[in-house]
Amino acid sequence: MNSMHWLGFGFGLGLMPAPGTCGSLLGLLPALFFHDASWVSIGSLLAGIIVSWRACWFAYHMVGGFDHKAIVIDEILGMWIALYFVPVSIFNYIIVFGLFRFFDIVKPVPVSWFESPSLGYHGVMLDDCVAGLLANLTWHVLYYLMV
Repeated sequence: MNSMHWLGFGFGLGLMPAPGTCGSLLGLLPALFFHDASWVSIGSLLAGIIVSWRACWFAYHMVGGFDHKAIVIDEILGMWIALYFVPVSIFNYIIVFGLFRFFDIVKPVPVSWFESPSLGYHGVMLDDCVAGLLANLTWHVLYYLMV
């Protein structure tokens, strides 16, 4: 197993109970450091997307070509997307974490559109990226309605 496999499995977190939640928690780390509109944050997110997609490819093929629960790189990236442009605070992160897990587990439209075996490992990644976008947009709408 190489480093891309380990990344795809969230450094072993994908083997823990509740692997999606564990992977989502790991996704909080990059979001703490790279969440604003700086070039460093934008470049880091783009690099994270590329590396995550590659790690998912490795993990997906290692488990036999299906969305195995141990593959959590999608939750890590989805959580990072969910927290992008969200001000760092415990309250904000708890709310966005809950929103992301809701969208990831319930998979409402449009998240469900992207969870298709025909999309292969792209579907593994896309549904969580869309769940992250929905969580992010929902947080922003709620925030601006309350301000």
